[in-house]
Amino acid sequence: MEKPTPKQRIALQMIMAHAIKPDLPKGSKPNHLIALDPGETTGWATFYQNGLPSDTGQVSGDVVGVTDLLWGGVFEEPADVVVFETYRILDGKAHQFSTVPTLQVIGAIRAYAHSNNAKLVGQNPDIKSAAVKFSNVHPEGKHNNQHWVDGFNHGYFYNQARGIYVPRSLWPEG
Repeated sequence: MEKPTPKQRIALQMIMAHAIKPDLPKGSKPNHLIALDPGETTGWATFYQNGLPSDTGQVSGDVVGVTDLLWGGVFEEPADVVVFETYRILDGKAHQFSTVPTLQVIGAIRAYAHSNNAKLVGQNPDIKSAAVKFSNVHPEGKHNNQHWVDGFNHGYFYNQARGIYVPRSLWPEG
């Protein structure tokens, strides 16, 4: 994927104005970013300071799986920025008698960010289509094996909005 055109950059900035909370000053780079798509299966991706993707994966097991992931030594260093997809219970959505595992996972993510003094950035789910356009990373195959894609695209979108761009040709293999 090529660098966004000025028109695409303006569209991205307009989306970002409504999509995430402000955190780091524009142009500053996180040392280590973790991006997560929370749920019963949580997709995740990590990025180096220069915006280069470093790893992706997914973990099942609701809040227990995410807690093991975040505090279990999977990541080389604690994140200083944690990006996650927000979740809202919408009118008409059936949650009667549910423990709403996605909200429990978000609680663990928030606790992890707090315990590491990391900036916490919530992104609305509606940024995914724009993120996919910029990253050109699409889910392939069964959705239950592709949660990492959403985590990746949230991180990629965050970096793009901060002016951190890494051409796909420089991404690690795999």
